[in-house]
Amino acid sequence: MGFIRMGFWLLIISIEFHPNFRRAIASTRAITSITAPLISPDDICSLDEDCPLTEKCSKAKCVSSCSKITCGFNEGCQVNNDHTSFCRCLPNFYRYDITHECKLPYQWVEFMKNQLVNGSRLVTVFENIVHRYVVARLMGENNDVYPLEGKISNNNHTFRDFAGRLKNYNNAEVLLIKSGKAKWILSSNGAILNNAIVLGKIGNETIHACRVGSDPYFYIGLMQPSTKSCNNFYDNRMISDYDILIHEMYPIQ
Repeated sequence: MGFIRMGFWLLIISIEFHPNFRRAIASTRAITSITAPLISPDDICSLDEDCPLTEKCSKAKCVSSCSKITCGFNEGCQVNNDHTSFCRCLPNFYRYDITHECKLPYQWVEFMKNQLVNGSRLVTVFENIVHRYVVARLMGENNDVYPLEGKISNNNHTFRDFAGRLKNYNNAEVLLIKSGKAKWILSSNGAILNNAIVLGKIGNETIHACRVGSDPYFYIGLMQPSTKSCNNFYDNRMISDYDILIHEMYPIQ
């Protein structure tokens, strides 16, 4: 009986160490490692409800809800917490009609006398009984922009530049509000508030309209972020406390 048991174990050992048996085992392990699932169960889906709230199911995989939508000019995709997404205007842009693209609610237009006479949509720097001073700008060399004050009355108009001179500029532009309203907000030390109206550029730097002074006389200037102040044209001083011009849309009723 002892010889039979010994013969059995010798047979088992010889089979295990046989070259063909070891190759078969190695082959089986290799196949097992290749065919093992590589996708986490969390990544697989069959319905949108299987995905996080800001994603939807596409080809059995959860993807961003924005990956299936193409937005237009001046638009960005917004994701809701219900697997849906939609296009909306980028900050500072507005859609005046559902059939129109997103646009700025203001524009710079070439000066024309009839606009100044009917100037309800022009932006005022300050005004008195006789004159009204409106926000304007002048394109300089290399497309650099400089602010102007347009001095208007019923019969004449002049623009005041950085040197404080009153002059009729043929290429001056005035700021025209198309929707909503413009307002002056107290700011300081180069702070740029939300919805600040862009005056233009000096070099590669975006600049904004600012004003300094006190009621009833204010003087327009440019707020250049790199200087952290308002450069007013009246005496060419850099003022750290100033008003910056912003735009607001009327609240939806």
